[in-house]
Amino acid sequence: MPDETHLPAPVSSAADITTFLLISKSLPPYVSTPHEYQATGSCNVFGRSVPSGWNTTFKGSTEGAADIAFVVDVAHCNRDKDLIKLLDGIDVEFEANGIVDARYALATSSQDNVGTITEFMKAAELAPDLRSLDMKGPPSKNGAAVAVIAAARNLKWRPGVSRTIIQLSCNPCDSAGVKRALRDNDITYHIISKGSISFGGSDAALSTNLRKKVFGYDEKFVYMAGDYQKLKGDADARGLLIDPEPSCMLTAQSTGGTVFSTFKWNPNKAKLEKKFLNVVAQRVAQSSVPPECQECRCGGRGTKAALMCRKCSTWLAEGGNVTQEEETLVEGMKRYFMNFYRGKIDPSDSSEPEKSTEKQPVPNGTTEASAPIFKDVTLPLPTAT
Repeated sequence: MPDETHLPAPVSSAADITTFLLISKSLPPYVSTPHEYQATGSCNVFGRSVPSGWNTTFKGSTEGAADIAFVVDVAHCNRDKDLIKLLDGIDVEFEANGIVDARYALATSSQDNVGTITEFMKAAELAPDLRSLDMKGPPSKNGAAVAVIAAARNLKWRPGVSRTIIQLSCNPCDSAGVKRALRDNDITYHIISKGSISFGGSDAALSTNLRKKVFGYDEKFVYMAGDYQKLKGDADARGLLIDPEPSCMLTAQSTGGTVFSTFKWNPNKAKLEKKFLNVVAQRVAQSSVPPECQECRCGGRGTKAALMCRKCSTWLAEGGNVTQEEETLVEGMKRYFMNFYRGKIDPSDSSEPEKSTEKQPVPNGTTEASAPIFKDVTLPLPTAT
């Protein structure tokens, strides 16, 4: 049985200030069942190959790292938006909050077709791609949902690291596929788009006044110009806000993200634009925290293995098979017992999968320049195959 080792910290430099910090704390070995992983092949984890069936859990293990993807509808509604200001604002907020290893990517959509999807890179490296966007086409009919799904599924997100998609669309999308793709990859989703904002309550004048001031909102707060210097949010105003019809605006909130009004991003009003972008940047930085519990698995049900990282509570077993369709533990239990009484699960089969106690070795080193900072965790990575 190979001895477990630790990833060493690479030498820091001006170009790469990121380091690995690993302390001695082993993760429990993963116990698999015969039907969990039907895919073949391997997955890439921090530059090393891991086989189908590899699994580990991150519990607040990373700090100072974040992966952010901009999903942009390259249409005329976004032609005056200065994406460099948004990128720079977020990068500044990240540094102020101790996030020193931020990677950025870009995915575009044109008339509901997926366009460019870049690799993750530093802010300065992504800037030319943002400047070159030609915002002249018509808007996507379904709010560029396909680009959000493609970014969530195809980008090389790092395991155990905060993951965020920021979408600029002409119209909010409406797709169940977006919710599933975000959930399957544990991604926080912020959206900047059109969409009606209305408030209830007996005071019509107050409701009208609030509607004019709102920059954005999430599940708990409404954000306005007063949050420019320090993000606080207004919980009372959020209680009066009327939630939109089911759409990606609700999906964004369910992921811990925010719905921002594109009408408040007005380049012709410099002060308003500055306040709006600063609120967006603060909110993105606030939500870019290490996952409390994220389980990553190499596997799948297709012919090619893929790395999937989800919140721990959403990985459920049903009759020995991992399902990707569960919303909550309660729903999973209900489905299990329904299958039991319908005879889909054999009550006489009391066998349990054999538990693996073999420790997996960790790679001896890494050349990955953008590896996150870890604390209190040892990655059980097997030898490259």
